[in-house]
Amino acid sequence: MTALIVGAGGSGGGKGGGGGGARTPTTARDSLDSRQYAEVIDLVSEGEIEGLKDGFKSIFLDNTPLQNPDGSFNFQNVTVYTRNGTQSQDAIPFATAIQDERPVNVTVRNDGPVTRTITDSQTDAVRITINVPRLERITNEGDTVGESFRLQVQVQYNGGGFSAAIDDTISGRTGDPYQRQYLIPLAAAFPVDIRLVRITGDSNDVPYPTPLTGAVTPKSSTAAWPTRTAPWSASASTLSSSTAFRSAATYCAASKCASPVMPRSIRLMAA
Repeated sequence: MTALIVGAGGSGGGKGGGGGGARTPTTARDSLDSRQYAEVIDLVSEGEIEGLKDGFKSIFLDNTPLQNPDGSFNFQNVTVYTRNGTQSQDAIPFATAIQDERPVNVTVRNDGPVTRTITDSQTDAVRITINVPRLERITNEGDTVGESFRLQVQVQYNGGGFSAAIDDTISGRTGDPYQRQYLIPLAAAFPVDIRLVRITGDSNDVPYPTPLTGAVTPKSSTAAWPTRTAPWSASASTLSSSTAFRSAATYCAASKCASPVMPRSIRLMAA
């Protein structure tokens, strides 16, 4: 007669038979978040001023100085351009009055880069927005972990051969669409070819478990034309993440603090 022992742990028989339940798969923290950025161009005053009173310490976001007295910064990824209002001052870089955004929406594969050509010689810069549907991989144990891939934005001037203007690696984990932007100034002969290349192999090149690494898709490309210079107008341009501010920046110019006279331009963009 064979005895049936109900509830015996483990699958091993005899002495020292193993026990324990099944392992629960884990999911890595979502570490990639697309952010909104705002570029705000402010007219500080009409007429020449001495400039910022104390460099980056004179710029305030939500009444918090951009830079502390010890040189450390309270905000990251903030770009600032200033003009003191002289007659011969040049324009603030990329503070463009005209932009032409065109959708691309083509999947970029390792063996199939995507190229777009710009023929207008008045174009000042190109901004490329890429979209990654998701970036994660499921291991043999069922865990969901992050992944990474490398890409390049390559530029060719007047058929002279491509060179890498951007070489970037995106790493982390996200189950949601993720976007990143790249700004490429143009400074040579036209026509200009912009090529987006995926350096890392495609997802289907990896054996089981198949990574869920999303293919790179250029969401759009934006051509920008330079704005005209504004002599005798003291101005400042602040490009920062929306997490860094809730209101317009305040500048301490010359010997007194002044809020901007008039917002000249506000542009939101994801990165």
